[in-house]
Amino acid sequence: MAERKTITLNKAALASSTAAAPVATQVVTTQTQTLRSPRRGSIRSAVKTVLDFFRSNGRTYYQAATQNPRLRIPMDVGPNSHNAEIAVIRARSRYAKANHAFFKQAIRQIANNCVGYGIRPIIVDNDLEKVWDKWVNEADARGHFSFYGLQWHAVEALATDGEVLFRMRDRIDGDMQSGVPLQLQIMEADHLPLGWTRQEPNGNYTLDGVERNAIERITRYWLYPRHPADWRGVINAFQPVPIDAADVCHLFLPERPTSERGIPWGAAALNKLEFLEEYHVGEVAKKAIQSKITTFYTRPLNEEGGFAGNSDEELDFVNPEIGSAVEVPEGYKAEFAQMPATDSNWDGFNRTIISEVAVCLGLCYELLTLDFKNLTDRGYRAMMLQVGKFLDSVIYHLIVQCFGKVWRRFLSRRCYVRCLESPSREDNQ
Repeated sequence: MAERKTITLNKAALASSTAAAPVATQVVTTQTQTLRSPRRGSIRSAVKTVLDFFRSNGRTYYQAATQNPRLRIPMDVGPNSHNAEIAVIRARSRYAKANHAFFKQAIRQIANNCVGYGIRPIIVDNDLEKVWDKWVNEADARGHFSFYGLQWHAVEALATDGEVLFRMRDRIDGDMQSGVPLQLQIMEADHLPLGWTRQEPNGNYTLDGVERNAIERITRYWLYPRHPADWRGVINAFQPVPIDAADVCHLFLPERPTSERGIPWGAAALNKLEFLEEYHVGEVAKKAIQSKITTFYTRPLNEEGGFAGNSDEELDFVNPEIGSAVEVPEGYKAEFAQMPATDSNWDGFNRTIISEVAVCLGLCYELLTLDFKNLTDRGYRAMMLQVGKFLDSVIYHLIVQCFGKVWRRFLSRRCYVRCLESPSREDNQ
């Protein structure tokens, strides 16, 4: 490093200079001036040494990596280390759907915009299309929905619980009117047990009910035959049984690339939703109190401060009914209680929390409230464009992939070919 150059200005140089310069400046350096270093052995030097020690320990290249005690240091875990917490989040998400109108509307909007009337394959062959149209109406093993209704219900459960399963059930000949010996059994995430983690005798490893082999392929799912919370006196209902992975469709959106289980989509907003509910209850209770008219009255007094009315007269003051007229005795003064008005931050607070719930689920405020009064056509198009991108990714990366497995099973030889051959035999006879 080159030696620092200095220019010394004496009185003669200052007098001969025509430019106005600070007289107090005695030494001007061509490089950045250095701070005055504390004297060795002084108190300032000791304090600087202590501060430098703490600063050196707390210095990080990335500001987010600081160990400042004022910041909340998060816990870093593996992608499946805290899957046991999913059960609590799932229960809260179901409760929110059952009791919070905006959350329930959000779940419905996801199903409506992802599935709507149903996602169906493009079928070129007319005979195959006729078979498909017959089969979709009896695809549900429980008999409640068509195949497209199962799609809608599955997406609703996907957003609420974080995951949903389908088990493909083979049927015997003559069991189905369409001739396709296949039905789908929709199963809530509870059928796949959390905590069922062990190494199998064949060397495979099961993590939270999902069994994988040495090359990370899913080989089996361990499923409860019945919902574990709906025990019907069957002892083996609490013992999961292995089901071949080829017969199971596991629909979920992984939080991390190697997550085995899904998290309810509204998990990040559930706490705020509870605060919003408490706020609403408080405001409604305030309005309920205001609706009950409370009356205060003052007796007439004389000049000495005593009662100036008729002591023998019996008075019975009661709260008047709505729309009624009440005569107040002469000299009595009646006043009504003045309750505080509604919080002036009501609209802003509601919009903020509901917007946070909406964006957490990939939607927007207007889709949850169906209030479009302050939204222009251009704003609506921009909003739906962004919402549509997320929902399209859910459709093509999750739903189509899941039900594509059902379509391939439908086209398998034991389902489709057998169905097409049977009508031809009847025609020949």
